[in-house]
Amino acid sequence: MILSSEKKRTTAENDAIQDMSAAPMGEASVTYYHPLITSATRAAKDISLELKLKEAINKAKSFDDGFLVIDSNNYLEHFKESIFLDYLRLLRDADVEFKINGLDNLDKDNIGFFISIFEQKKKNQELALSLDKKTLEHQRKTSRNKKSNAVKALTSTENLKKNKLKKRQISDLDPNNVRARKLIQKYKEEFDYSDYRISKELNEQEVLTSKNSKFQANTVKRQYDALKELEKQFHINEKIENRAYEETPLYKGLRKKEDLKEIPINFEYQAHIDDELVLKFDALLERDLIFTVRNNIDDPIFEYPIAKESTRIVFNIPNDTPIGPGRYYAQLMEEPEESYYKTKWLTFIVRKDVMNSEDPLNVLIPASDSQ
Repeated sequence: MILSSEKKRTTAENDAIQDMSAAPMGEASVTYYHPLITSATRAAKDISLELKLKEAINKAKSFDDGFLVIDSNNYLEHFKESIFLDYLRLLRDADVEFKINGLDNLDKDNIGFFISIFEQKKKNQELALSLDKKTLEHQRKTSRNKKSNAVKALTSTENLKKNKLKKRQISDLDPNNVRARKLIQKYKEEFDYSDYRISKELNEQEVLTSKNSKFQANTVKRQYDALKELEKQFHINEKIENRAYEETPLYKGLRKKEDLKEIPINFEYQAHIDDELVLKFDALLERDLIFTVRNNIDDPIFEYPIAKESTRIVFNIPNDTPIGPGRYYAQLMEEPEESYYKTKWLTFIVRKDVMNSEDPLNVLIPASDSQ
């Protein structure tokens, strides 16, 4: 929540960054596919929170007297210390007036002092640990074992693909990147500026990179290239769209097509979504389903089993999936050997606001790219 200075004392409580894990009041039979705070999740960054925090910082900085209020609901403090400090460093580097509800004594003037104390605490802990030879030797043995398992896991094709998709998703959703790319495209395509001149323009306007640093010519080039790649992800794949209207193939001995039931889902064709993907069923599912999301070059990038009797599934896109901005085609179906529901295709577009225009949404992918 951003407030002008004259309002900040009267309305500082309600609309800022909310606890992502809280279910809406009054809703029943809703499955939220992202974890509640546990010992595991508190050790990992919440990408949604980080993106929203950056967006709020940028908005506050756009006003001369902007004031940022973060209603943490004790959410920030649940993360382990190093991650909590990363969020505080983001606030410190933004140089914006702020308040965190529940941490009322922390402000712009003393946040650097607060961070320094905890950074020194971490150094002291590391020093004390290094003096304990037995502990150190135990850590070395443990780390060798963990390293062996980790290397094995990370070399699998599936994990490498997922990590690459996640990295690109975070980059494409980052509000600093979104803002910068739109300006870069404008200066390059409308004014024909060089990368060096564009970097000067961005720095004069205090536009920052995703790491909150200044732009250089090579950074501008990378961001423009990334934007052109992102445009391709919005193109229509006519081959996949035609497939959605083909008859469902049936296996020998199974029920006839006319006997199959429709999956009772309420989903707008070519829905436009931002941070949440919601699957709402009009009746209890009578069978388990598989939900598979494909990008517009027909690569499966996300799969989730939906249990029978489900009525509503909510995916938090940044935290729960590797789905970034673009056009997607999803399949709802049973296991191949089952035959109760007809296969259902869904299409949706994620975060089209990251683009400058509607043009990329109306271009067909060449057939050679969809094989």
